[in-house]
Amino acid sequence: MMREAQRRHIASLDILRVGSMLYIVGFWHLMNYAVAGGFYRNEVTTRVTVVLLATFTMLSGYLLGLRPVEPTRASIASFYRRRMLRIYPPLVLAVLCFVLMGLTTWPTAIRTMLLVGEIVGPPPLTLWYVAMLALFYLITPLLSVGSSAARRALVAVAVMLLLAALSGWGGLATDPRIALYFPSFAIGLAVAREPLPPRWMLFASAALGLASIVLTLGQPVPAIERTLLSAPMATLLALALLLLALSLANRVPPSPVLAALGTASFFMYLLHRPIYQALAQHIPFTGPVARTAILVLVALPIVAATSWTAQKAYDALLARLTLA
Repeated sequence: MMREAQRRHIASLDILRVGSMLYIVGFWHLMNYAVAGGFYRNEVTTRVTVVLLATFTMLSGYLLGLRPVEPTRASIASFYRRRMLRIYPPLVLAVLCFVLMGLTTWPTAIRTMLLVGEIVGPPPLTLWYVAMLALFYLITPLLSVGSSAARRALVAVAVMLLLAALSGWGGLATDPRIALYFPSFAIGLAVAREPLPPRWMLFASAALGLASIVLTLGQPVPAIERTLLSAPMATLLALALLLLALSLANRVPPSPVLAALGTASFFMYLLHRPIYQALAQHIPFTGPVARTAILVLVALPIVAATSWTAQKAYDALLARLTLA
């Protein structure tokens, strides 16, 4: 089995992380500001979006699982201090930015900052995903503690059933996507704790994931993003992509560009909508091709550069606070 440090810093995982994020930031959301109407949201692109969000979620669980939480108060406290400091303060600042730019309301913002916006909806635009990850981080010790894989699996199944019941009930307006993506996170945690699976699992996951697309056939396109019928497709194809990336760990050379985009990826997700919103109104073109070109060639690099700078500044701040 690869050592932890090796598995955390391999170029094929950077490709997975950066590719997933660039699709969401550089296509799925960028097109909101480039064209009128949602013709680009079709059955194919929507399924790709669901699979790539599941992939990023699974990768997040995998990277967390490389440093398993021990069943001690000190280990659990260290996990929360380390991980929540990485994700929660930037989420709060992004939520406040969304409010100031009219992208969300104060009631939704407050629920999001309290990390209950996914359970007591409606969730915020775009930031629902980071709020969901933060909620998953909160329950990671529950999913990780224990030497028995069977016990951890039972806990994950119980959490999944609870989330599915809440989203199905509807009384709290629970976001069904939290149940849709939770299996990917839990499987990522599990894969990190075990030796690399045999190669046949990659092909089996890919085949079963492709076959499970049939479960989503006949669903309205917007429903594909939210229905639990998408969970098998999303989880199995995300697992196949993760296993493929791990199998290519020694074949993909490191790239400074990939590493930089990987560093920027979290803040890219947080900041891209406010930046697009601010820049789109100044684009002097109305045609979709010209607007798309400006957004891709100007706005997207600004998002990447701003996000890289913000992440580096935040890393430096955390380092100073830790040393202090």
